[in-house]
Amino acid sequence: MPAGPDGYRQRIARDRKQRRRRLSIAICAVTALFCFTLCLRTTQWGFIPPKEEILNLSMMIRLWISDTLHTSYGLNRAELIAGRPYYQETTGRFASTVLTVTAGSVLSLAGAVYQSIFRNPLAVPSMLGVSGAVNLGLLILVLLYSDRAASMAARGEIITLVISCLVLAAVIVYGRFLGGNVFSVVEMLIAGSILSRILSQVFNLAQRYMTNDDLLTLQNLQLYGYGLNQKGSVTAFFIPILVALIPLILIRFSMNAVSFSADEARCLGLNTFRLSLLGLVCGTLLVVLAVLFCGDVGMLALMIPFICRALFGADFRDQLVSCLIFGAGFLLVCRIVAVACSFTHATQFFTLGTIVSLLTAPFFMFVIARGRRGWN
Repeated sequence: MPAGPDGYRQRIARDRKQRRRRLSIAICAVTALFCFTLCLRTTQWGFIPPKEEILNLSMMIRLWISDTLHTSYGLNRAELIAGRPYYQETTGRFASTVLTVTAGSVLSLAGAVYQSIFRNPLAVPSMLGVSGAVNLGLLILVLLYSDRAASMAARGEIITLVISCLVLAAVIVYGRFLGGNVFSVVEMLIAGSILSRILSQVFNLAQRYMTNDDLLTLQNLQLYGYGLNQKGSVTAFFIPILVALIPLILIRFSMNAVSFSADEARCLGLNTFRLSLLGLVCGTLLVVLAVLFCGDVGMLALMIPFICRALFGADFRDQLVSCLIFGAGFLLVCRIVAVACSFTHATQFFTLGTIVSLLTAPFFMFVIARGRRGWN
């Protein structure tokens, strides 16, 4: 390969071609996993024939259009559903699969945002007390409404988002005050660790005064989340995700600037506080929604950005696309394993979060051993 500018341009073109090839393979793999997951049965281990799956999904879409536009197709809903085998299983699996894909994508993207802002490949949302705020929000909801809290997805979302925003605001104000009117990463991490500890102690103390039924409701919400089967849960889940996702897409060309230290940014004449603040708010919103509706799968936010940075580099534009794809694919794999475990007596109580933790730990250690890439 020639030296000088021509050699540099050739290396850039080669790396870009290699990244595109990897991304194309990942998209094909995630699409195959999505179709495979849709064909899994919900009542027993087995598969729905692809033809029946397509017909059921087609009828589900037609019924939804009929309900929206008030056409005559949905008048015989009961007869139509009774005449389609596996229809209920198809709709249930479709909802869980779409939730899995969305939660995996946004969690991975939120992890990439956190790691870029804190310039730390091990940064996770729990470092700022976000996970503790979600648990505290669920605790307050259960204390207020008891077992009815399991059917209040929208209200639970509001409570957890308010508490998470208050915790994040406290961390940012603390870091800004001690950092001398700059975005101080170290002070924010210290404040986040202190708040996480306080929230954890409050959570553990309040559990002692809860009834067994309330404890069971709280545990189910923590482990399994709300899902998308409740009325209004689709709107409560996807609209806030779009609100948080659109700003991150719009600022993807500027997010690399937050990886500079405060002194470097000042020398370059950059003010990265607004970018960092917007990234933290949007990332926190994505994490809260994913954990609230999908369960305790927060470890995904640690591993997937690390892998994507090793495969595609530290440019946030590449990170955004790759994290969305790889996060969806990995959580789909965990969902398939969780479904298989649910029909085995010894592992029937394994949740999606348990599978994520079990698969994440050894794979993450393997990635660290093979090599890592920072923000240089």
